[in-house]
Amino acid sequence: MMKPPEIKVNLKDSNFYIFTNFFYRSTVIGAASQCALATSQLVACARVVAPTIESPACREQLEAACREVAKAVTVLVEVCNDASDNLHLKGDLMAAAKEVSRSLTDLLDHIKLCSGERVVRISDESPVEHVLVATDILVSSSDPQEMIRQAKALGQATAELIKSIKGEAERHEDSEIQRRLLAAAKQLADATAKMVEAARLCASSPHESSHQDALRHAAEELRDITTTTANTPAMKRRLIQRLEQCAKQAAHSATQCISAAQSATTYSEDIETKEILIQDCQAVAEQIPRLVSGVKNTLANPDDTSAQLGLIEASEKFLEPGTQVASSARNLQPSVRDHASGQHLSKCSISLTHSIHELRSAAQRARDACGGNELESALEAVKNLRSVLSDTKRAADEGTLRPLPGETEDGCFKQLGSTSNGVDVAMVQLLSAVTQGNNTYAGVAGRDTALALGEFTKSVRGVAATSRNPAVIDCADDVIVESIRLIEEAQRTLQNIGNQDNLYSSAKRLKLQLAKTQDCLPGLKDINEAYETITELRQILDVGEYPPASRPYNYFKTI
Repeated sequence: MMKPPEIKVNLKDSNFYIFTNFFYRSTVIGAASQCALATSQLVACARVVAPTIESPACREQLEAACREVAKAVTVLVEVCNDASDNLHLKGDLMAAAKEVSRSLTDLLDHIKLCSGERVVRISDESPVEHVLVATDILVSSSDPQEMIRQAKALGQATAELIKSIKGEAERHEDSEIQRRLLAAAKQLADATAKMVEAARLCASSPHESSHQDALRHAAEELRDITTTTANTPAMKRRLIQRLEQCAKQAAHSATQCISAAQSATTYSEDIETKEILIQDCQAVAEQIPRLVSGVKNTLANPDDTSAQLGLIEASEKFLEPGTQVASSARNLQPSVRDHASGQHLSKCSISLTHSIHELRSAAQRARDACGGNELESALEAVKNLRSVLSDTKRAADEGTLRPLPGETEDGCFKQLGSTSNGVDVAMVQLLSAVTQGNNTYAGVAGRDTALALGEFTKSVRGVAATSRNPAVIDCADDVIVESIRLIEEAQRTLQNIGNQDNLYSSAKRLKLQLAKTQDCLPGLKDINEAYETITELRQILDVGEYPPASRPYNYFKTI
């Protein structure tokens, strides 16, 4: 119970008085006052409930007071970050805030111990997190001293990461996984050595722009290796677990904000702002089920790449409507006549803003770590399409394949041509991304290719059902097989295992199979052959060189 005074001391050491901008001063003072008020309330609550801490009600009150302090500190940090560009002061402020968070965690652990519960401490910051944060600060900094300071922190973080990777390699029995992890650790060590050398040169000539650029480049290279090669499955799981926590909190905060908005709108006469808030609430309410479903999928299948990417995408799509709701709620709050409803709406909007900030950060970290899984997920989705075609083929052979409602022969023919072009476009994007070595865009292009092939498979079923032509199913299966080979070759190329010649050969075979599938349409092959013949004859006529004739021109005109 000695932690609240410690929190108070840490807040006093945070140097909140350094901002001189008059515009921000009142905001900073207000946030600091709110933070001090929340801290004093925590101290008072601790003194009152200390003798009866075993009571669940007392523990709940103390935990609620801790949460209020954490929210107040978060708001204060955000306000101060907006008010100053001094990275050194921001670093001191963040260190003080982390000390407050650590003290709050110790207090909550003490509460659990007093109630007989087992305390399980899980650190939110993994070595990967330390590397990413230090790199972001270093790359965005223009102060040489700050860059050197962050380079030291980055070196320590990578040392922890290398140690963690080697420890995980020792725990694995699979020799292939051990080899891959140790190779990643070596690659990370080499990149760290390069970064340290760049930091040494920058320290010797801190104002030399070329040395600063070299240090930034080395740090970015180190970050890329961390998020791709050196990111182990265990570390990815930790980032996904962090994202799960943030997603659940964001869904809860959004629900609370929607409820508060519904209550507050009855006390406001600002019709335009109310309508905007209601629309924003409807938009975010549509995203909440998807976000909750994404969390459930990753909890049920923690190592499933499709589930992980589904949660990341659901979190990213939640950010914009969630931000709009928080902004609309803040705009409505001044016009709410009922004080209690207005204050509740304000608190809910602040809580939602904080939750969205945490969700955005966690989603970005998870995206950086799991971005290489997108091609693997796309590959699994494409492989599943073979079983779909197999079921379609079986139904066609048994005579049970029927058109779906609204499907016509002409419409399905057009859809097959359109979806074939979609697959071709997605394939070109994948080739471009892989050729440039861009893992992020390659993952997106792989996902688009899988989606395009899914639509292609649906159109093939329609053609087979309406035209009674089962040959199109076999050709479509060849398209899927070549697509699988193309994605596998793209993965090898990105890992510097394959080569671009094999990649382009796979793409040509896929394009050929797409053309064969369209040739299965009735009459299309004859039309294509006639078009090619006309094109060849036109080229001959354009040359203007005609063979000599033994008969006069008037004779040919009468034919």
